[in-house]
Amino acid sequence: MEKEILYAIALNFVPKIGPTIARKLIDHFGSAETIFEQKTKELRQLSGIGPVLAGTLINNQILKLAEQEIAFCEKHKIDITYYKDEKFPKLLNECEDAPTVLFSKGTINLKNKKVISIVGTRKASDYGKSQCERLIRDLTEKGYKLVVVSGLAIGIDGCAHKTALKYGHETIAVVAHGLKEIYPATHRKLATEIINQGAIITEFFSDTRPEAFNFVRRNRVIAGLSPITVVAESPLKGGSMITASLANSYNRDVFAFPGKSTDTNSGGCNMLIKSNRAALIDSADDLEAFMGWHTHNPKPIQAKLFKNLSDDEKEIIKQLTDQEKLNLNSLVKLTKIPINKISFPLINLEMEGIIKSLPGNFFRLV
Repeated sequence: MEKEILYAIALNFVPKIGPTIARKLIDHFGSAETIFEQKTKELRQLSGIGPVLAGTLINNQILKLAEQEIAFCEKHKIDITYYKDEKFPKLLNECEDAPTVLFSKGTINLKNKKVISIVGTRKASDYGKSQCERLIRDLTEKGYKLVVVSGLAIGIDGCAHKTALKYGHETIAVVAHGLKEIYPATHRKLATEIINQGAIITEFFSDTRPEAFNFVRRNRVIAGLSPITVVAESPLKGGSMITASLANSYNRDVFAFPGKSTDTNSGGCNMLIKSNRAALIDSADDLEAFMGWHTHNPKPIQAKLFKNLSDDEKEIIKQLTDQEKLNLNSLVKLTKIPINKISFPLINLEMEGIIKSLPGNFFRLV
């Protein structure tokens, strides 16, 4: 695996090969290492790979850069997680544009916890911060173990991380730069606390600066890590709106706190709610009810009923039995039922009152 990680990192050094193309190349050839063993002629025949890219892929200098990156990570005790590794976040892996490699400091433990991404404006008002704090506090009082995901920025992001730490929850900060530095500098102390009670993660190489366009790429990881994205406070334009849009595209649940119609800082939240791109919440009770956390207690399917189900229907129930809920893409992958054939058994199960469809193409047992 160490050799495969070397070649996966090298692949990310190739200009114009983003995560989506990188994953397709690895899947096509079977491994990142095999890609670099190909001749220019074979590479040029692939869609999206021209002569310049093909030439770059057989350039030994790329491997030297990857070796330097690994050496930096070893020196500074930075973990490298390959997307085919069991430790790679499963939900993030469902996104076709997810990173092939993650660099992290700290511990990522998402099992048996409610993972929630909380985002919002950098120019957070007292109202926005109080909504963020109250949500985490009230979910804590309800007994939920949380992992709060955000972007380490000032404003709502910082509030989400600090409140999670305050109430003893793990928190993950997804940053838009390499781990040679921490941005913003005012959050260096907070970053240290997060590493001790969660993790700082990034897809960017160690010396990557926090350039503006990197934040958009960062936002897709925030949206992809969690089944839930909550927009605490946001104007009509900004990174939070991009994160919400990405979460929508991944069929994840999006929620927003409403604000006054005249409040510019809440314009984005109000628009998301008005356009049905986010569900309105004003408390932890709302989030709990929407997600079915307090009512979901799957009952075993009676043996007699189970015998009358098709093999596809039985397989869907099997996959949903140990899960709170699954989205359509996950069900297709887990059941191995083709996307064009899974609708019929899903409709049958819902008509029989065995499963329930939820917003965002999610399903759970009744």
